[in-house]
Amino acid sequence: MDRKRLVIIETGIKRDPATKELMSETKVKVDGTFEKIYRDWPAGKEAFNAARVWRTIIKDQHKRKHQTLKLRSNGTWLVRLPATSKYLPVEKDFGYDFASANDWGKTSFDERSKGKWSDERMTLESVWNCYLSHPSALPADTTMHSYMQIWKNHLLSHWGSTLVSDIGPKLVQKWIDGWTDSIPKLEKAHSVLSVILSHAVYEEVLQFNPAFRRKLPKRARPVSPAIPLDKYLGLLNHPKRESDRIALALATQTTLRISEWSALRVKDFNHFKRLLTVTQHMTRTRSGKATLSAGSKTSKDAKTTSVSVELADRIQKFIEGRAMNHDDLLFPSPKGSLWSYNNFRSRVWEPARIAAGVEKVPYMTGTHSTKRAGITIAHEGGLSAATIRGQTKHAGTRIIQDTYLQTADGAERVVADVIQKSLGLPD
Repeated sequence: MDRKRLVIIETGIKRDPATKELMSETKVKVDGTFEKIYRDWPAGKEAFNAARVWRTIIKDQHKRKHQTLKLRSNGTWLVRLPATSKYLPVEKDFGYDFASANDWGKTSFDERSKGKWSDERMTLESVWNCYLSHPSALPADTTMHSYMQIWKNHLLSHWGSTLVSDIGPKLVQKWIDGWTDSIPKLEKAHSVLSVILSHAVYEEVLQFNPAFRRKLPKRARPVSPAIPLDKYLGLLNHPKRESDRIALALATQTTLRISEWSALRVKDFNHFKRLLTVTQHMTRTRSGKATLSAGSKTSKDAKTTSVSVELADRIQKFIEGRAMNHDDLLFPSPKGSLWSYNNFRSRVWEPARIAAGVEKVPYMTGTHSTKRAGITIAHEGGLSAATIRGQTKHAGTRIIQDTYLQTADGAERVVADVIQKSLGLPD
């Protein structure tokens, strides 16, 4: 709009016929259309003078206003920045403050034209970068490392350049339905996408999270058989270093994760009580480097776990034989440093698994197998899930039964024999 064509055609002050109050009225002509600007004033000489001054100010402001400004019929100023291919439309009310409205309108218009304005139409990649810039909103470094891998491998290429304003439930569902990789990877990718879109809601870029309650394909949970005891013993005995063999035995008895037992120090072991106190656990920085954090894997608080008399004596003998100091790592890597997950798996676990003849597919043979094996052996030995929970420190028994218990070798025959013993056969 060419503001030079703005023509003041009528101004004046009159009384409202209904209320008998003075009214300052200004009519302006803008590109052939009329709009009436008014403001009510109480009766009296001072009000009359104020109305006349206000009328003059309005006339002057009209001549000087920026193209982004609009004068409302009640005399207040509104800044309107139109939508572009890069920016969303913006409206901002400044009331009667013409100076602030004019300055903000000019500055914002110039910055947007140069691509420097902060309220750029956001892509999902820009929301992701915004999320990374809020340390208080980020999860633990280990989880954040996984988020970054998922973003890089599964989300960036598909969603990175997509405008957030264009993302809706149907678009998310279409992405889910067209997924060609495994369902577990889809679940993780969808979870991270939901986190990013939740941050967009927090930043008021979106009104709701379009990834919320999307329909994911169901997957059958694999029922894994337990590793046969002879093979599992072969796995435990394979590592050349005694500390690695003891660590695997301890992981089986205590059901500790590698992130927990690898951080144990000599001072965390109580030989007399057969107790181990987990005060720290191994995590990974965003770059994937191993580091230590306070508490156990699932809590900021320490937790205790117990070992058998025989294993406690073996650990104590191991400590004394190497004259280990109070603050030394109980099970260090060959270099004397903290084991990282990938390093332990490639150097100790995988060679032991292969040598013992433990197949990958049937037995779910990640390093978490020590936890599953310990729980399964304890359950087959007659212990209830509630008793096992006292060692694992899980919040409930359901995860023990649904996730960690594996099918024992020959379970079918065991079930049949128990029923036969109780019921017998018909005549």
